[in-house]
Amino acid sequence: MCDRGRASLNSRFGIKLPIANCQLPIAAKLLFLLSVLTLTLASACDSSPSVKHPSVAGAFYPADKEVLSETVRGYLDEAEKSKLKNKNEISRGLKAIMVPHAGYVFSGKTAAKGFSYITGDYDYVVLVGTAHRSGEEGLLTAYYSEFELPNGKIRTDKKLLKKLVKKSKQIKKSKTAFLQEHSLEVQMVFLLEKLKGFKVIPFLTSNITVNGAKEAARAIYEELNDKKVLIVISADLSHYPPAEIAEKADREFLDAVVSMDPVSIEKKSEELLIRYMRKNLQTAACGEKAAIAGIELAKLYGADKAKLIEYTHSGKVSGDNKRVVGYGAVAFYREAAVKKRGKDALELDINAETKRKMLKAAREAIKNYIDKNEIMKIIYKDEIFDRELGLFVTLKKYGQLRGCIGMIEPRETLGEGIVNMACAAAFNDRRFRPVLKKELKDIEIEISILSPLKKISSPEEIEMGKHGVIIKKGLKTGIFLPQVAEETGWDKETFMSNLCAHKAGLPADAWKKDKGVDIYIFTVYSFKEGEAF
Repeated sequence: MCDRGRASLNSRFGIKLPIANCQLPIAAKLLFLLSVLTLTLASACDSSPSVKHPSVAGAFYPADKEVLSETVRGYLDEAEKSKLKNKNEISRGLKAIMVPHAGYVFSGKTAAKGFSYITGDYDYVVLVGTAHRSGEEGLLTAYYSEFELPNGKIRTDKKLLKKLVKKSKQIKKSKTAFLQEHSLEVQMVFLLEKLKGFKVIPFLTSNITVNGAKEAARAIYEELNDKKVLIVISADLSHYPPAEIAEKADREFLDAVVSMDPVSIEKKSEELLIRYMRKNLQTAACGEKAAIAGIELAKLYGADKAKLIEYTHSGKVSGDNKRVVGYGAVAFYREAAVKKRGKDALELDINAETKRKMLKAAREAIKNYIDKNEIMKIIYKDEIFDRELGLFVTLKKYGQLRGCIGMIEPRETLGEGIVNMACAAAFNDRRFRPVLKKELKDIEIEISILSPLKKISSPEEIEMGKHGVIIKKGLKTGIFLPQVAEETGWDKETFMSNLCAHKAGLPADAWKKDKGVDIYIFTVYSFKEGEAF
């Protein structure tokens, strides 16, 4: 926890300003004090108490809208150009980021590196920040209807916030904790420049146990598990040791964060404080508890891997290395959702609810086409629906094939592919007449997601039941999914002969004797209606 008492200013308004924690020039600190006094007086006669006005505009970041947007966009543009390893892949599986909350002159560029990993849209952003002025136990929230910033407004979901407070003893209402707090505000400015159409769920914490964090995270997840959610953790690192000590302590703490083990994070923080207390280390991380709570929630959304994006400290900006504050940016993501390029296997881990959504979308697409003669648009926002992968949709009636069409190479997202291939299998498979509405109740739908193709040099590499196979010669092409071998019981000889003769229009033995034939293998991630997920 930050040392709030050493450098605080008490006034008759009850304001406590940890000036030393701000890492700002003296002029900016004075401006900050004036803005806080103004906002405190204004709050007494605010006709809209449900609106949270900015606390540190003009101090931590520019108060002018145009200057602020230009500043933040400059940081983001610079970050977007960074050639960071696996950035695109991590972005696809991104669940949370941890970014610093100091004045932008010190930590803005580091924060931007974290925000640059965000792609796509979200329904909700759960913000978990450090409560600098409240030592209350648990996750603290407030029933604001919106947060007003110089560059825009962000709406909350008051109904949901009230429900969460009732749902978990670890989630509590504490408007006073938010009055002059900056740790969420500085992140909201970035969010307004990066995202559109989302709602924010704000939390502050300075004191929560690991078990308490798990309980609170579970309550939040249960209410938002069907939404597209991003978690943003607002946390600085070490406070006030010399630069050489900060760099050692921060690296060790960040290693604990990247491990995603809250117990290790807690123990490392305590260990570092004891080890470097005489070196003026006043806190190992101004955001330790926020990190613990945010990581517990990110794990529920499937995050299983973390990557350090950027590390720096205030001395690298100010030139004063005698007394610094550390800043880090970390991405938390689902490794299993990252596309494994160049491999012959597809590593996916789609949860049961998402599988049900995919199958439901396929069925509704067929019904919608029968009723309205049009292709519907998918409404789900789970990250997997935005992935571009090969896909087949198979229809069976009483166990017999009723249609099967797909795209071997990805040319659209899974969200688009599922509805398009479902309709194609139902109405465009030339082997069958179009599906009728009265048949739908008797049809079983199976979805098969394909891995990238791998060209092989010998049929010996084919594993029956594991690999699907594509055979090509000129314009003649045939494909069998791996399920064909399982359902027919064919050995490799029969499987390949049928593929050549009946799917590709080639001689049955072309796969063995024709050197002009190309063979590709792939794996599938398949699931169907009626299965227990």
